[in-house]
Amino acid sequence: MTAIPSAKRSGNPTCLFFLPSLPCPFFPTPPTPSFFSRPPLPLKTVIGISISGRRINKDSKNVVDNTLAKVWNCSEETYKTQLENPRRQHWDELIREIDEIHFKYFLYLSEDMEELRSRLDLDNQTDPEYNPFLLRSIRTISCCAGCDPPTGSMFDVVDEDYRALHALVSEYGKHVWSFNVHLLNAWKPQFLRQGIVKLFTQLMHLPNLKTLVISIRDVDPLGGTTLSDFVEGCTQLLVPKLEKLVHLNVVEIKADILATELIRHYKNQLTTFKCHGRWFETGDCMHELKSLLPNLTKLVVDNGDDGLCPCVLYKVAQVNWPLEVLKISSTGLLSLEGEAVEAVEVLRAVCNFRETLIELVLFLDMIDCERSDICDTNNCIFQVFPKLNKLTTWWENTDVDWFWNWVQSACKQLHEIEFWSYQFTNIEREAAKAMFGKMSKLQKVVFWYFPDPGNENDQRPAQKATVSRPSTTY
Repeated sequence: MTAIPSAKRSGNPTCLFFLPSLPCPFFPTPPTPSFFSRPPLPLKTVIGISISGRRINKDSKNVVDNTLAKVWNCSEETYKTQLENPRRQHWDELIREIDEIHFKYFLYLSEDMEELRSRLDLDNQTDPEYNPFLLRSIRTISCCAGCDPPTGSMFDVVDEDYRALHALVSEYGKHVWSFNVHLLNAWKPQFLRQGIVKLFTQLMHLPNLKTLVISIRDVDPLGGTTLSDFVEGCTQLLVPKLEKLVHLNVVEIKADILATELIRHYKNQLTTFKCHGRWFETGDCMHELKSLLPNLTKLVVDNGDDGLCPCVLYKVAQVNWPLEVLKISSTGLLSLEGEAVEAVEVLRAVCNFRETLIELVLFLDMIDCERSDICDTNNCIFQVFPKLNKLTTWWENTDVDWFWNWVQSACKQLHEIEFWSYQFTNIEREAAKAMFGKMSKLQKVVFWYFPDPGNENDQRPAQKATVSRPSTTY
């Protein structure tokens, strides 16, 4: 079987700021947000018409709302479903339609909020139940520097952008289900603290929030307790209740103490947690980690282009979480200190959720793992996953003997295997057909093949090929 050279892979499936679960560069990149270049709302599109169906009756409202919730919580799967829908010949139009509405709700500058108010005539709106957020979502950037609430009023120092968004969510925040915010200029602890206070003040007006995405990328990595004191001091006082919050994404947070405080506060209600592996590295108390997130069913550890530290896998192998979906992705399997990850550490982390796991996603280069004899002698590792029915990984991992032997032994209940690659030829097709003879429950092998990021001339769109188990005839 032909493998993809690791050197060609310039990036792992990572998160776009505007589409939190959409892999890049494999699926289409959204257009640059430009509020003023868009046509007036409401958009005369299929999506616009569908969203207006909310007002027809309760059943229509529930169908539309549930569909939109899927877009925000797992946009990658939503886009892939549309791509493979044979009745939608122009699937890219759906993406464009959703993007058009997405960027209507990228609310950063005060001018954005004013434009939204004007186009929807909110100042003359008399219906107390009117919902201006068609996708029940807001995406924004909040500048941390600019005011220090403990010295006086939140608005002592003019921050027109914050003030405009604060006014909007104060009036209509109950309609928002998803809030995606990037805290900008958090490079000093006091600035980060100010940004957190601003954020929590806004969240207090979002009582029905289900999905929260926070990114902070420019934090000064201070040692000692200085940063911890700033963050813990304000989180203990201001963390809003958000009783309906179930999805938390802190992959892009570089202030890990903030992520930990949020986890402690919402631990019993969260079902989905997305983080960088660094979050596990900062947690020293294994006893506390085990008790956190008792109802978690989906864990995403996304290290992007950073190496995955072995201690991350060790801690994942120790927690008591009822996971049904586990996704681990990292471009490299070496820590920043050059410490190699052993194959058995990967398998132990996955096997920790053997009894509950339904779907497993491993975007790891297994060839980089150090092979250990324990992979052959530890019978526990090869025990069958009773509920696991889908596996997603790189196609090149089928060339790694220890890994593929484990898949065929422990994952015998698989109904579907999904491979990501840069090509699909007759070689891949025949290799997929051979898998049916070794895995009796396997029904289909799906290939997603994408343009090669190392080849500027490769402009192919994402494509899908499916190899199904031959039907038995009598």
